[in-house]
Amino acid sequence: MTYYLLSSLFLFFFTSFAYACDNRAQIKITFVVVTFFAIFCGLRWYSGNDYGAYIDIFQLVPKISGFNLTDVSHIHSEIGYKFINSILKTISLESYSAIFVIALVSLYLKFFFYFKLVKNVFFCTCFYLALHFFRAEFIQVRMALGLAVLCVGLIFFFKGDKLKFFVAVILATTIHSICIIFLILLITRDYKLRYLLFWALALPLVSSFFSLLKPLLEMLTQIFSNPILTILYNYAFSGVHGDKVLIYNLTPLRHLLMTICLIIFYNSFRSEKEVNLQIIKVYLVGIILTSFFMDVELIYARAIYLFDIVEPIVACILINKIRNFYFRNFMFFIVSMFSILLMSRNAFSNPSLFEYDTWISLII
Repeated sequence: MTYYLLSSLFLFFFTSFAYACDNRAQIKITFVVVTFFAIFCGLRWYSGNDYGAYIDIFQLVPKISGFNLTDVSHIHSEIGYKFINSILKTISLESYSAIFVIALVSLYLKFFFYFKLVKNVFFCTCFYLALHFFRAEFIQVRMALGLAVLCVGLIFFFKGDKLKFFVAVILATTIHSICIIFLILLITRDYKLRYLLFWALALPLVSSFFSLLKPLLEMLTQIFSNPILTILYNYAFSGVHGDKVLIYNLTPLRHLLMTICLIIFYNSFRSEKEVNLQIIKVYLVGIILTSFFMDVELIYARAIYLFDIVEPIVACILINKIRNFYFRNFMFFIVSMFSILLMSRNAFSNPSLFEYDTWISLII
C-alpha cells in the first residue's frame, strides 16, 4: 500500500500549500495534481481487479479497418469503448499505453469541467480525487471515461443547450451504459428546488428501511425476458455486491448532511446564479434517483458516482455562504483534509487494490 499512501500524502501536501496561494496559482497547482494522478493511474500494471479485463478488451478489438458490429459483439464492453480502443490500436499504441491515454483524457476533462464552472478549481478537483480516484478512476476505466464525456455534456446542459447535452449523454452511454440515467435531467430541469430538497431528504431515509428495487426486479424478470433485467437481477441477488445501503453508510450520510445544509441555506439561494441553482438541482436529482437503488450496493455506487461529480461544486456554494474570509478558507481546508483522510482509508480498506506496479520496465 506504500504507493497508494504516497498519493494521499501528495494530495495532502499540495492542499496544505495551495490555500496560501492566489486563484491563478491554485489553477496551476491543480493542473500539476491532475497530471500526477493521471500518470499514477495510467502507468499502473495489473493493479486493481479490472485491469486485466481492460487489457483483454484492447487485445480482442480489431483495428479500424476491420471494425464492425458483428465481429466485436462477443467482446464484453459497450460499442463506444470498443471503438475508442480500436482507434488507439490503429495508431499502434500498446494496451497499457492505451489505458494511459484514457486516464489522461478522463481526468483532464474533469479538470476542464471544474475550470469552466467554478473559481475554486483546486478544491473541487481534490475533493473529487480524494473521494473517487481509488474506487472509480483507478478501477472503473470505462465508467470514469463515460463520466468525463458527461462532464462535457453538463457544461452544455448548464448553458441550456439540451441537444448537445443529449448527444453527449448518448456518446457517454456507448462507453458505459449506466450513463443513460443522465437523461432524467431533461425532465427534472425545471422542477422547483424546494420539492427536490424535500424528496432528496425523504427518499433516502425511506429507502434505507424499505426494499424497493429487489421486489421490482423479481416481478419484472418473471414478466419479461430481457438481458439487462437479468444482469440487474444477478447483481441484486448475487450475494457479493448486493448488500443494502443504509442511511448511516458513508455516502448516503454525506448526502444527507449536504441536503440538510442546503435546506438551512435555502432562502439565500435566491441570489445565486442560475447555473449554481442548476448544479444544485443535478445533485439533488442524483440523490433522489439513486435512492431507489439503495437495495443493491453495486448499482447504487455506480449510479451515484456519476451525479457526485457536482458534489464538490455544491460544497463550494455552501462554504462560500460563510462571510468571514478566514473562517471560510479554514472550512475549505478542513473539508479538503477530511476527504483526503477518506482517501487514505480507501487505500487501506479497498480489497480490489493490489500492490502498485508500473509498465515502465517493459520499455526500458
